[in-house]
Amino acid sequence: MVNENNGQIIEAAGGLLWLEENNVRKIAVVNRTSRGYGDEWTLPKGKFDSTKGDKNLKDTAIREVHEETGCEKEKIIVGNFASSISYKVGDRPKIVLFWNMNCKGKCNFKESDEVQAVKWLPINEAINILTYPKERELLKKPIVEDDFLKRTRPSFFWKLRSNIKSTSHKRLQEAIPTVESELNSLIELRIKDKPETVSPWAEKSLRMIENAKYALRLCEIDLGWAFLNQAMLFSTYLLSNKDGSLKARAQATLNEAETKLSSWRKSTVQDLLGKNGVLKKHFSYNDLFMARKILTERHDNMHRSRVIALFQLKMLTIFAFVLLPCCVFALVITGLLELSNLPLLGSIILFGALGGTISSMTTVYKGSSESTIPDKILNSWTNISRPIFGAMAALAVSVFFYAGLINLGELTNYVVLAASFLAGLSERFFLSSVGKSMG
Repeated sequence: MVNENNGQIIEAAGGLLWLEENNVRKIAVVNRTSRGYGDEWTLPKGKFDSTKGDKNLKDTAIREVHEETGCEKEKIIVGNFASSISYKVGDRPKIVLFWNMNCKGKCNFKESDEVQAVKWLPINEAINILTYPKERELLKKPIVEDDFLKRTRPSFFWKLRSNIKSTSHKRLQEAIPTVESELNSLIELRIKDKPETVSPWAEKSLRMIENAKYALRLCEIDLGWAFLNQAMLFSTYLLSNKDGSLKARAQATLNEAETKLSSWRKSTVQDLLGKNGVLKKHFSYNDLFMARKILTERHDNMHRSRVIALFQLKMLTIFAFVLLPCCVFALVITGLLELSNLPLLGSIILFGALGGTISSMTTVYKGSSESTIPDKILNSWTNISRPIFGAMAALAVSVFFYAGLINLGELTNYVVLAASFLAGLSERFFLSSVGKSMG
């Protein structure tokens, strides 16, 4: 593989192979003393080799760890992307990607021409023994966990919550592997033509993906989406003009901004990228990053508004559900309703709930397929709550009828039930009818 500016690139991959032993976390390091390496201690790694079955660099990392440590290849579990390092071998640039790993099987090391020994060491000892400064620096980074992952949850409530998966939970669960796959493809493409950009942005992007996975496990859905969005923002710097991905992302961003944004947000994105669907001839990675960030912040603000509205709607539904029997009880104990009329009252409530149910069915049928998933979630809760609000509206209108506040002629049970149904079917239709009758 040849790059015009950097010459032939050496692609390699390796693993941070971890072992938990007596409550001490250890990592595998290997010793090489032959084949021109000199006496060195290093992390298990090696070059990409398609003749050995490597389809991508993750395959290379698994194969090299297997060959150099003796761990069973089929039992090696690959975790999150850890980091990457780059350096020159002679005049050729070399980049090495590392993944966190552990092995569920046995590691039966056998000395070879290339590797003479394997040691499992606590991370501080491994840092001291490693020959190369960049590998030592790699182990000093917070590779596996971030602070938020150390939070604890009461086990019972955490398990209960993790078993009840919301729509947002399922969407995040489906989105993470899709974004991760796209990022891995971008990283492998950039290794070929822009190796100098891979190390920092690949690390940041895939770290955010891993954080999103852990947030999902903790049922921190909003936090998970925040990490995933950040990963997609960082991926901006992995795009390229050579394959058209940079221009395509910029065009999509401009189109979305001009469709969905307004006021200062829209004008700012247009200043950065272009106007009326036409991209500027020259824009930078930072311009696209800032434009995407503005769009992401707008989506976040809308999501928070929906969350607040959804919470309020849920609370109102609960209050309505509790208040409905309380109102019936109040009518009975105050003597405004005789016990012999309870069957009629029950019918009034049922007809109101029926009207609310039919109203919900009509709304669902007419719902636009272009609505966003968060909007559909909010609307679904609105529709679910309508039967209970319909029942309350029916109860209220029946009180107005019997109090003489509404006069529709002869007051019969059929009239009351019909009005109850209409009250549940549509608040606006009900209010319009009341206005005409009282006019």
